Amino acid sequence: MPVGGIGATSALSTFRLRGADAIRSRTNSASYAQIDVQDRELRLLLGETQRFRKAVGALREGFSALRTSRGARAEAQATSSTIALQTTPTAARLVSTEEINTVPTSYGPTNPSFAGSSSVTPTIGGTYSGSTDDTLTFKVTQGGTVGFLVPLKIEVRNTANELLDTVNIPSFASTSATYSLSTGLELTLSSGTLSTNDTFTVDVSASVGGSVNTGAAFNASGASGPAFDSGFSVGAGNFTINGTAISVAANDSVDSVIQKINGSAAGVSASFDALSETLQLTSNTLGSAGQIALGSDSSGFFSALKLTGAAVTPGQDDERTVAFGTLSPFASVTSGSFGLNATNIAYDPSVDSLQDLVDRINQQTTGITATLQGGNASTLSIRADGAGNPLEISDGGGGLLQALGLEAGTVEGVNRGGSLRGLDLRKVKAEIEEVNASFRELTAKRESTRARTELIGLRSGFSIGLTNLVTERGYTNRAPEGYDFGFGFTLNLAENEDLLSFDASAFEKAAGRGPQALRKFLTEGTEAKPGYFDLLDSPLAELEQRLARAIDPTGGLLDRLA
Repeated sequence: MPVGGIGATSALSTFRLRGADAIRSRTNSASYAQIDVQDRELRLLLGETQRFRKAVGALREGFSALRTSRGARAEAQATSSTIALQTTPTAARLVSTEEINTVPTSYGPTNPSFAGSSSVTPTIGGTYSGSTDDTLTFKVTQGGTVGFLVPLKIEVRNTANELLDTVNIPSFASTSATYSLSTGLELTLSSGTLSTNDTFTVDVSASVGGSVNTGAAFNASGASGPAFDSGFSVGAGNFTINGTAISVAANDSVDSVIQKINGSAAGVSASFDALSETLQLTSNTLGSAGQIALGSDSSGFFSALKLTGAAVTPGQDDERTVAFGTLSPFASVTSGSFGLNATNIAYDPSVDSLQDLVDRINQQTTGITATLQGGNASTLSIRADGAGNPLEISDGGGGLLQALGLEAGTVEGVNRGGSLRGLDLRKVKAEIEEVNASFRELTAKRESTRARTELIGLRSGFSIGLTNLVTERGYTNRAPEGYDFGFGFTLNLAENEDLLSFDASAFEKAAGRGPQALRKFLTEGTEAKPGYFDLLDSPLAELEQRLARAIDPTGGLLDRLA
């Protein structure tokens, strides 16, 4: 009898009508009224087994007719797994260790204007020490001329009109005098007159930090200064970058020094990032060769700009050109070799790059072309030039082939333009749906212990057959959804899941690459190395025989099934 249970006898058909179908229709026939639960379930299980076996047989028979028309023969090619590479080189960078101005509060404007006729120009300095965002109003309550006989007075109130400070300006006050406020701010007044009831406002913020003034001269003070952190300043002197001296004048600014750096022979570019409020130095040379070395500094520039103690982020080379042993996918690779059509290619991961390997293959072999392509998701391809020419890959040790995802052996060219004949893929999908439906019905919950035991045995039989495919034929890879055989088929033995899944596109590609191997895998297995459908049918045949013996120990039913 052919594998798959095809060709059941008329006695078998009669049994199914009188057995499982009769029970499924819940007939009131008196001949079945006395059948106990176990006998009833075993008969039902036998009927479902026969249905499932017939569905598998129909699927097997359809694939037995598979043929392919061969298209144009392509060149044999082996392609590695995807290699994650950084192919765009980067430059070394040095960045301020923190914001140049770390004051957590701010205020402005620093040179407000009176709303009325006062001719005095106020200047606001200091550091706001309040805990809220607010607008302060400065109001002249006793006017006059600054520096003359009459004392002057200014009140400072918040938006709630609460009096915060009263600034008393004495007779003959100096225009260089600074008046400290309770909010941490400082007020300086120029010469001129103050008009009674005249006002100006200053916004203060506890939520927005201060910022450096990159255009302010280093020797400017107060609100006109560069606003470095307390204790930091820049004066006349010089500093060195990569051995090149940069001079600094007392009236230089951050902006002017940046221009000096960029115009020098230091080999770096300087820029100020207003968002992070940091100074950034970037090497003009890409890759690991770019250097940023800070030398001596007599001006205080490095300290004020928070470059002292900053670590250099090294530039990164194009990883196709670095020793591949430094790359994580090849960390375990040691010195070794591999063969291409009997030509030995040696490698040293501590010295050779992937590009070196490509160049070596192209230089040392004849009729073979290697390429490295794909950018940050690269693949290494090795191709035998000319359709029909072989590509033999051998492994001399070292682990490189495994790291690349390449296998030793013969690589055949893929047929292009070929087509499947003798197979209706739509019919295949329908037959697979029938297989899955009959399998779900076969493995449905059973009441009797014997029926449950038989189903456990069936799954065990499938697992044993699956092990044969894994260990004997080496087709299978474990995937999250089941066992992927690489020909568009996946087998899933988990409960409440479809037994088979089918990818028509993957199947067609497999058929085009090697129709003989595909037919052998599906339908032409041997007892030692079963085919795909043998794996499914063999446990079913054994289950059918066990059920027949359990239902009819005399062997009569078993004889009718033979």
